[in-house]
Amino acid sequence: MKDMDNFDSAMNMYNQLPVFLKNKVDFLNERKFTHSTCKNVYRTFYKLVYQIEQLKNKDLSQFNRDDVIELIQSVPTSSMNTIKHAFSVIKGYETWAIENGLNHSGEDPTQKINLKEIAIVNSRKIKNNYISYDEIFDMWQKIKTGQNEECDQITEQNLALVLLIRMGLRGNKWSEVLFLEKDDIDFENKIIHVTNRDQDVLDGKKNLENVKDIDIKDDRIINILKEALEVKEYTYERGVAKTKVDVTRVFEDSNFIIKREVGYPIITPTIFRNRLALFFSAAEEKYIAAKDLFKCAELDMIFEIKNKSKYNKLFISDFLHVHKFFEPKATSSGYVTIKELYTNMTGDNDILKENWLLDKEGNRVEYIPDYSKYRK
Repeated sequence: MKDMDNFDSAMNMYNQLPVFLKNKVDFLNERKFTHSTCKNVYRTFYKLVYQIEQLKNKDLSQFNRDDVIELIQSVPTSSMNTIKHAFSVIKGYETWAIENGLNHSGEDPTQKINLKEIAIVNSRKIKNNYISYDEIFDMWQKIKTGQNEECDQITEQNLALVLLIRMGLRGNKWSEVLFLEKDDIDFENKIIHVTNRDQDVLDGKKNLENVKDIDIKDDRIINILKEALEVKEYTYERGVAKTKVDVTRVFEDSNFIIKREVGYPIITPTIFRNRLALFFSAAEEKYIAAKDLFKCAELDMIFEIKNKSKYNKLFISDFLHVHKFFEPKATSSGYVTIKELYTNMTGDNDILKENWLLDKEGNRVEYIPDYSKYRK
């Protein structure tokens, strides 16, 4: 049934909804949430819960503890915050179901579920999404010698896109990547001077500012960025059987590292994702989303800070620094996501909240970080 994923549409077509979704709408209306909250919670029900309900052919109110654990473990995320939100939504509904007699057992299946234990399963997603530069270049070699029809569509442009994101360029709507120019890169000293350049800067609506400097620690990346600048066009075959024709894509001549194709002056989110996805598809590897590639750079810096620390410890201030380095305009609370990624991936939960610790003799030692040597 069309548009069931939208709360407003679901309200308008309430009498036509499957009983599982009717129950969710009843729950939201009785709880008197704000309209915005209703939309967000309903989306969670539809995208996560409803699929499992259909599979098991029973409403969430009839789920037992094992069913709920299976549901939580199916959350397609590596963030503990997302898991907590999903669990909160489920728990709220289960409480309501008991109050309204939908849960005939009268027992709340969300009781005594340890989310941290469940998150261990989701930590596999983090490890699967963590990719090294060697793995990226292995994919590139595979693409260059590959036989599948997508390989011919991949150029140094696709690889440069993957590498820049993996190095920690982001910005609003990936502007740090899409508006990076040749002159921003000091090829001799192997440094990318990342700026706030976007369309507003180009239109003179705001000043150009340096955001961060990223060291290029792999000469292979230097070479690919240079080669990406030289790409003019690429040709591939499209069609089936005997009707295949050659298709030529031409890039506009510009100083941008990531070039626009002629006829497509703006790289839309769809084009951005397609270029990224095509790289992994041609390499016949699992697609890694841009946000997960970007997180690899944050994790790299955390690993480096810990490895070089004489205490072999990490502090909350370390995660704050990494977050502010890569996303200086973002809210300070964003460091929590990096911390969760690190702890879920490594199992290291010994993160110190304050900048001091006790040495072997029991003396209090102040932690004074020097992040200058950890520039990415």
